[in-house]
Amino acid sequence: MSTKHKLTLLSRTKKADKKSYSHTTIWNELNTSNICNYEIVINLCGYNIGQSRWSKSTKETIISSRIEPTQMLVYLIGDKDVWLINASAIGFYNFSKEAQDESRYIANTAKQGFSQKVVDKWENVLTKSELQKHTILRFGVIIG
Repeated sequence: MSTKHKLTLLSRTKKADKKSYSHTTIWNELNTSNICNYEIVINLCGYNIGQSRWSKSTKETIISSRIEPTQMLVYLIGDKDVWLINASAIGFYNFSKEAQDESRYIANTAKQGFSQKVVDKWENVLTKSELQKHTILRFGVIIG
């Protein structure tokens, strides 16, 4: 680890695995004042989509576990010079051999499947915010 930077784990509980982190803070300790202690916040929050079958309540958990922490970070950062890097998912794109782009689904939300709705709602928290700096990274699972 570089001596110029320190990595802090933001967790729901103090019981989090701290092996790779020199510092840990929990959500309840984070506020609009101390968020300025960080140059970059990387948000990887979200319920594990492979954890269980996608019942109605699981779908609600999948959405809220992404939207609510992201909304909180956007609020805490506000107009401060903190860069928010936010996870997202390639689930926005359907399984097709055709070329895919956002305009295909954003223009017609009726065509959106559940994964696309999750990604669209999640990313809108950032794209419709007034954050000075944010980046959205769409991750996909690599098997093999």
